[in-house]
Amino acid sequence: MNRLCILLLVITISYASFAAPSADSDGEVVDLTLRPSLNAKNEELSLLSQESKKRAENNQLKSLDNFIQSEKKKSHLRKKLTLGLPDKYDDNYLYSEMVRSFQSRDVERLELLLGELLNQFSHSIHADNALVITGQLNLSLGRSAEALRLFEQVIKDYPFANRLPAALLGKAVAYKNLKLYKYANTALDQLKKDFPGSPEAYRSELEKRLIEVEAKGLDLNKNVN
Repeated sequence: MNRLCILLLVITISYASFAAPSADSDGEVVDLTLRPSLNAKNEELSLLSQESKKRAENNQLKSLDNFIQSEKKKSHLRKKLTLGLPDKYDDNYLYSEMVRSFQSRDVERLELLLGELLNQFSHSIHADNALVITGQLNLSLGRSAEALRLFEQVIKDYPFANRLPAALLGKAVAYKNLKLYKYANTALDQLKKDFPGSPEAYRSELEKRLIEVEAKGLDLNKNVN
């Protein structure tokens, strides 16, 4: 009988300790039997939070993209109005307008037209020539650094273009004007090597003599000073 009582007491205590509420780290009483469901809810809330963040990020990216596209359209419209372009035009029309601007020495309009041509018709057959004539006008106006940038763009972006000899010669002259004679001679040597029979290659001989004279004059001035 005593043994039976003791056994019943042990079973009762074990059941009570299993079913009794437990305190969490904050001292709040939590029923252990509810922990699995609470964990599942927390995971569900975490997933919902991540999805909300992704949606918000995607919405921000879409808004930014829409803003950029809108600004591009506005910029394009402003250029059209400034340049007096028709509603529809092609690369031939733009290049003919560039030639007119080159002949009238309107470098600002020429550069705007160049930007429009390269943005709208980057693979146009006129692209290399458009860069060259813009570089040549900048060169004649004493804007050698800008001219150099344009000639370099021809060499980099259109390595098989017909106007590559003109770009190399323009590059050499721009370097000469900037008194960077070493780089000027390098460009002229490349011109003679790659395009030996071109008109620009014959012109390179004259440019080399001019560079030699200018370099000697610069050395004399240094010695005098």
